[in-house]
Order: sequence, then structure tokens, then C-alpha cells
Amino acid sequence: ATKKKKIADATGVNPALLTGDAADDLDGLGSDEITNLLMRRQDAMKSRIGSLQTKIQEISRREAEERFGEGPHRVEVTVDFNAGVNTAGRPDLGTFVIEMAPLDQMPHAVHLFLQTVAHKLWDDTVFLHTTHHVLQAAPIEFSTGRSKREDFADAKLDQLSFQEYSEDYPHVKYTIGFGGRPGGPDFYISTQDNSRYHGPGGQGHHDLHEEADPCFGLVVVGHKVVDRMHRRSVATVGKSGEAWDGKDVPITSIVSMQVL
Repeated sequence: ATKKKKIADATGVNPALLTGDAADDLDGLGSDEITNLLMRRQDAMKSRIGSLQTKIQEISRREAEERFGEGPHRVEVTVDFNAGVNTAGRPDLGTFVIEMAPLDQMPHAVHLFLQTVAHKLWDDTVFLHTTHHVLQAAPIEFSTGRSKREDFADAKLDQLSFQEYSEDYPHVKYTIGFGGRPGGPDFYISTQDNSRYHGPGGQGHHDLHEEADPCFGLVVVGHKVVDRMHRRSVATVGKSGEAWDGKDVPITSIVSMQVL
């Protein structure tokens, strides 16, 4: 194959567009010239992606303010510790309140989360107690065991458009983050400082390992409720996180979530 074809295959564009009037001389490019060419194209693509992300954030902020006000935005979560336990149907309720990150820092993640709450998608779901450093909320219907991922997808509220992150809002204890790539709908509460593990470069098993999990909220009321859930996790997996046998999954049910 000629260098012209190699460049066309690598860049995905017509070779004539890469060199302008010198299209006929592409075969004469040296390795340094090819490298510079590809780097310029990569820089241009990054700039385009950055512009799209900024536009998504602007739209998210405007729509969040129009529906939920300027903030600060708060969400109340009610959980039942007796869900799935033989207690003659008596609930053991607890509540905690999440304050969302400022819209000028995490508009896209905050808007998505508030929308899922407003659509009642998190009602009758669960927190899973399968790890010790976070409390993971999963879109599993407690009353039936049915996955609600399709419900989130049907509402077009299942994933972020990109891995939004602000260095001014790291994953410290009691913060809320989106898991997955791209993030959502699963979210988690950090039960320790996870700034390194869930921040930029902390998730090396993903293809774009330099990305971070979006961190977009903080539990401001009800720390004792969160701590109680955490104790249930530690009792299951141990402080090392390795004691769980992978079989029965202990849960705390999410009765409801509402925007205050």
C-alpha cells in the first residue's frame, strides 16, 4: 500500500483534503510529516468534542434552571432497612438529603439526575451492599426484582452524553457519583474519600482511563442513615471488601426519592 492510502486509512478522509494542492505528493511525506499531520487532526477532533461538551453543559444548565430553579437543588431519599427481612411487614424507614453540585460546575450530571428523580424512576429500587467503599444504587425494582434499565432508556434518561467532571467537586466521603462509561443510570454514595480511585485516571480498566466518574452531589442531612447502610455493607463484605461470597446480595430498598 502507498503512503497515500495509509494516511487515508488512518485519518478516514480523502487524501486530497489532507494536503491541499500537494495531494499528488502525499507519497513523498516522511514519517515526521505524517505524525504531525495525524496530531493536527487529533487536536482538531478534540477541539470539536470540547465544543460539543460545552454546548451540552449550556443546554443542561438552562433546562435545569427552567424546570427546577437556580438552586441549590436538594433531593430527599427514603429507604427501608427492613425490606426483604422477615419483620411482619413493618418498615424501618430512614431518610437523607442530597444537595446537588452547583450548576456552574456539573450541569449535565445534575440535570440528568434531577430528571430521573422527577420521573420517579428511582422509586421502589435498591441499594446493593456488595462493596465497602461505596453504596451502589441499582435500577432494580425491589417489589418484583425486575430490571428498570429499560424504563430509564425509554425515558431517554439512562446515560450521560459524556464523562462530565469538575476538579472543584471531587469524590470525597458522602458525595454522589455516576458509575459506568458513559455514566448512568447507576449511582453511588462514597463511604470514604474516593478522590483518587474514582477521579481522573483512577479507573484504569476503562478504555479512556484518564476520564473520571462524574461527582455531582453531597449528602448534607442524614449521615447516620448512610453510616447505617455502610455498616450493613461492611458486615457483608468485610473491611477489605473480599468477604462476600458472591451469592445472596443484601439490599436496602429505596422507597422513594423526591426533589425538594
